[in-house]
Amino acid sequence: KVKINGFVFTDEAEAEQAKKEAHGIHYVEERADMHHPETVLEIYNKMVKQELFETAVGFTYLKELQEYLIQNPSINNSDILPISVTHPLIRHKITLLRKEDTSTNEFRKLVEEIAMLMGYEALSDLETQDITVKTPIEESVQPVISGKKLAVVPILRAGLGMVNGILALVPSARVGHIGLYRDPKTHEPHEYYCKLPDPIDQRQIVVVDPMLATGGSAIAAVDFIKKHGGQKIKFMSIIAAPEGVDALMKAHPDIQLYVGCLDRELNENAYICPGLGDAGDRIFGTK
Repeated sequence: KVKINGFVFTDEAEAEQAKKEAHGIHYVEERADMHHPETVLEIYNKMVKQELFETAVGFTYLKELQEYLIQNPSINNSDILPISVTHPLIRHKITLLRKEDTSTNEFRKLVEEIAMLMGYEALSDLETQDITVKTPIEESVQPVISGKKLAVVPILRAGLGMVNGILALVPSARVGHIGLYRDPKTHEPHEYYCKLPDPIDQRQIVVVDPMLATGGSAIAAVDFIKKHGGQKIKFMSIIAAPEGVDALMKAHPDIQLYVGCLDRELNENAYICPGLGDAGDRIFGTK
């Protein structure tokens, strides 16, 4: 076992990567003036673009920088790049999702697995508190998740495919639902259902939708959550288009955005390219 920056690694290759990331963080902290937000933004965006981090050491550092930038009034939050979860397992499974001959059953399982892997990374900053437990050997003080539990909020209907992946990590999480459909001509979202766990203002909220295309549905979903009192919001998407990322972060610069892969562009029909088709249809086997 190797402990690096508070994280324990048992795999030799992963430990070596974590050491490199810790060294890189130390190098940045020593040479960059981290008291200037513009410098922090430049460093953060460079790290995100170059995908320098693969372990919890670097990923946690990225999230700390992102949180600092989000809270800084001198920074235009639309300039803050989203954190892409670059684990090789996620990349591999997204490639399988893209294949047009992937069956409905396999597609559904892959979405759930990717959501779990992304959730593991995105939720690494959950607050904990110590409690006393009695093991078969002795009493011991150990950490548990503190405060009100997590709220997972899928955007219907495709977002439902990601819920079980998050619940596998945090079975006690409450689940809300936001129903939106996209007008086939204008591509604008329309609400038909919104039900959130109470009290929503005391929960860490994770909004899930496999696709972030124009950003319209994502913006509307976050709007509804904020109107109900939601404050701490993360948005998780497996595939995103640059247009959607830009629109969401301009509308809601105070949220944290996690994407599995940032694709090239939207086409004239507002589909992500290269994308993976219609996620809802492929999850539920409809046309």
